Amino acid sequence: MANFYRLDAAEQQDQSFKKLRTYIQDVVYPYHPAFRRKCIEAGIDPRRIRTYEDFQKIPVTTKNEYRAAPLSFILQPKFPGKESSLPYDTETIDRKFLVKYALQSVFNWPRIPTHLFWKQTLKEKITQRACREWFPIHLHASSGSTGEPTPSVYTHWDMENILPELANGALARGDNFDPNDFHLSFDQRRMSLFPGAPHLAFFQAVLMKLIVGINVFDTFGGKVISTDRQIEIFSKGKFNTVGAIPSYFVHWLRRAVELLEAGKIQPFGRQFMGAVLGAEPLTEPLRAYIHEKVKQLGGHPNFKIVQTYGSTELKWAGMECNENSGIHLSPKHYFWEVLDAKTQMPVSAGEPGVLVFSHIGWRGTAFIRYWTGDLVQGGHAWEKCPKCGYTFFRIHSPIARIDKDFTKVKGMQIALQELVASLRDTKGVRNCQVILDKESTSDSFGRDILIIRILPEFGTNLSFLEKLIRENVKTLTEVTPDQIVFENNPETFEAELFKRNGIKADYVVERRELVA
Repeated sequence: MANFYRLDAAEQQDQSFKKLRTYIQDVVYPYHPAFRRKCIEAGIDPRRIRTYEDFQKIPVTTKNEYRAAPLSFILQPKFPGKESSLPYDTETIDRKFLVKYALQSVFNWPRIPTHLFWKQTLKEKITQRACREWFPIHLHASSGSTGEPTPSVYTHWDMENILPELANGALARGDNFDPNDFHLSFDQRRMSLFPGAPHLAFFQAVLMKLIVGINVFDTFGGKVISTDRQIEIFSKGKFNTVGAIPSYFVHWLRRAVELLEAGKIQPFGRQFMGAVLGAEPLTEPLRAYIHEKVKQLGGHPNFKIVQTYGSTELKWAGMECNENSGIHLSPKHYFWEVLDAKTQMPVSAGEPGVLVFSHIGWRGTAFIRYWTGDLVQGGHAWEKCPKCGYTFFRIHSPIARIDKDFTKVKGMQIALQELVASLRDTKGVRNCQVILDKESTSDSFGRDILIIRILPEFGTNLSFLEKLIRENVKTLTEVTPDQIVFENNPETFEAELFKRNGIKADYVVERRELVA
């Protein structure tokens, strides 16, 4: 059988849609409470789907729908004799599944060593096989940037049949592979800077080493191992790569440079060859700044930064095969769409649009046409990657939250992500925070106030910097800042940025909705 990732784009798209159609008809529609209800309400029979145009008739699913009833998005077939145990209107498990479990139990294939310690009856063996496919064993939850974390569950089926291929996809390298380019290999040492918590960013690193067999040192975040101690371990351990969120990684690199200049650590060395960054936008000036800091730390001259894209709902994160290659997203275990934010119709390759995905083959939590709310401003391409040579669905940054990264201030529409990037990339600015407030705490209809907190680089002319920031913000947004506050304690300020969840920096604080 041909390698799915070596197919030309047209054939791969066709196969991806066929896999999706079979998955919907055999698994999702029979056993997915929320999807069944949505189809009934829309008057759609998914078993009649033949073309993409038919598929488009299915309404998209939003985060609000999911948040309202997350348990109804878990695949839940009913089993003979236990039909009344589920509160949802799903179908009884198809006989073909029961036959499969019976045959697997008789021949113990795939092999399960339970029989060495428990003399099971045939019924018990069949029950075990069914539970491995349908019973949730693990969950991730969002970091709660919206204030309401939402869970996504996995079954053993996902761990055994889906994740191994997705995890090994991070090792993709082309026929013309250059060993000086960024790559993951089995003999490298990696450090994960993500805090230990039930979120994808932390657990993907854990699952990667268990599934693929690669080395990852989990720091569990600064509250478990301090930033200084992380850096000391990294320097002594001669690590090759690091995984982090850009805002924290910048903070980490700055501190590493300070420790190096103080003679408290040794240079990282040329084996420090790459960083895997995700969960936040990475601007070109910030990318250049990271490269500059890595150079100061003695990193590899061909140091690479690769970006990732993932979410709790997605249940995994794709990544670039090389710097600026575009983030590779699997077309075998997902079906991808990029839709116009207003019309919800497909946009052409390279055009900005909102990313929408459907799971293929998964158990546990599953989505069909999930509206991520992520605006892929850099466009998408479904084609062979020119760097690794494999065919993937690829997206290009910048990527912004359509419902969160845009707001009105004093009547003007502002792209908050662009505003923060503009401030952070201003010469003389070490870090920043934007606060949106009201002039009167008792008047919800009062005038908006734009406050900008700046942590300046040491020795910066503050009067000149304030003037520069006012001019830049006015040019970018047509709004003049009401206050520019200069902070003078880097440790305290940056601790405040990460105070809420310890994962992402709160570059924007929205106080207007809290006004009574």
